[in-house]
Amino acid sequence: MTEHSKFSTFLREPLFHFLLIGAGIFFLYAELASTQEDEKDKIIITKEKIDTLALAFSQENGRQPVGDEIQKKLDNDIKDEVLYREAMAIELDKDDRIIRRRLIEKMKYLFEDLMFIEDPSDEELKRYFQNNRDTFMESSGVLPEYSKIKDHVKREWTSEQQKKSNETFYEDIKSRYEIIINDEVRKDAKINVGVE
Repeated sequence: MTEHSKFSTFLREPLFHFLLIGAGIFFLYAELASTQEDEKDKIIITKEKIDTLALAFSQENGRQPVGDEIQKKLDNDIKDEVLYREAMAIELDKDDRIIRRRLIEKMKYLFEDLMFIEDPSDEELKRYFQNNRDTFMESSGVLPEYSKIKDHVKREWTSEQQKKSNETFYEDIKSRYEIIINDEVRKDAKINVGVE
């Protein structure tokens, strides 16, 4: 067998293909990991960041920043970002009830921000008013005219719709998790969260 035929036979070997593909995947993974590692260690300051800092300064002080005031604001912002990243890297956020509470509050605000409730028609509001008469009843037992309290009815309707949307959003998120209650806990505490 000649050198050329040995080489062409080697090129057709499945083991060679497997090794070549493995080396390619290894190289690609190494490149992606190093790129992500490089990006993780960078704090990029953009014009938008400087504009945001200038706006925050203006709101706090009632005037535009002058001299090195933006530089000081930027230095403080960079310091905060470095400390935040280091705290996350050493997992200081784990098992901290205050941070947990703050994140829960932020998620609740996010629910409200994400939910867009279209304005109801006048017919919807009238129907809501009629179906919830007790809510709008005055302490004297008199039901005011719809036209006089329409804005109040709309606020109540919007609040109820927001609550329903939030519950739907929460249930959707909750469905992504499997909730498991230890049998001993379930038996001793008689706890039930709707899972078997």
